Amino acid sequence: MINALLDALSMPGDYTRGLLAGRLLERVTPGELSEAWGLGDADTPLAWLRDFGLGMATDPLLVAGGALGGVAARGAYRALGPLYGGGAEKLAGMRALEGNPAFMAARLLEAPEGRAILKEIPPGSVYLEGGLNAIPFRTPRGDVVRISKDYESARAAIPEMLQPTRSVAYGPYRVERVPWAERVGDYDHYLDVADNLQDAALARGFRPVDVHEGNIGSYRGRPVFIDPGAVEGPSEFRHLVGPTPGRFWGPGVGLGSAAGGGLALLRQLEGRDAR
Repeated sequence: MINALLDALSMPGDYTRGLLAGRLLERVTPGELSEAWGLGDADTPLAWLRDFGLGMATDPLLVAGGALGGVAARGAYRALGPLYGGGAEKLAGMRALEGNPAFMAARLLEAPEGRAILKEIPPGSVYLEGGLNAIPFRTPRGDVVRISKDYESARAAIPEMLQPTRSVAYGPYRVERVPWAERVGDYDHYLDVADNLQDAALARGFRPVDVHEGNIGSYRGRPVFIDPGAVEGPSEFRHLVGPTPGRFWGPGVGLGSAAGGGLALLRQLEGRDAR
């Protein structure tokens, strides 16, 4: 019974190798295919390894099974997340801070979704200070895990906005995995690119509302907004600014965030006067 099952499972590979060897409708072993292709002497020490690899590569059942396994693994990753080990110790650096970062860390640990969210953060990740509305971590791989409340402004799906490689909601929270952007906080870079970056977003029907050097970086040599809250979509601002919105420092400047927008506006104006 077992021999019959094994024989049946080997048939697709044998007939495939027969076709590849020019022996249609004949069952051909990996060793016979190696000989037909002139791949070397069957008595060499590594012949078994060569024939083993050739047998796997020419077996339709193994190839199909590997492809299906890959699809299943990707589906499980999307559904369950990366499931990194560790827990509350990942927020230890934040709890040592004062103000909003410490408050956000405490609320996250109390949330029912907290344990699942912490599994999205790879061990060894480092908290990035400076954010007010999100908890960002630099991972050992070099990209960023960003945790925010899900009611925050949606990330604009435009080339001018840095796009995540993973984005998933956990209750009221959203976890994003985004590439690392260079030159964030670089004021000279910001002055060089802010005008054109805002104009490009406006041309697509989106309005920049929180534009400063901390929200603009460079990814693969091009300037991008890194914070979802830096840009609003048409449905978010149409009723406020009318049909012809301007740049952040233009007619609708009052829409910028009070936390950083006023100072950023003054620095922008100073920079424009200096040029």
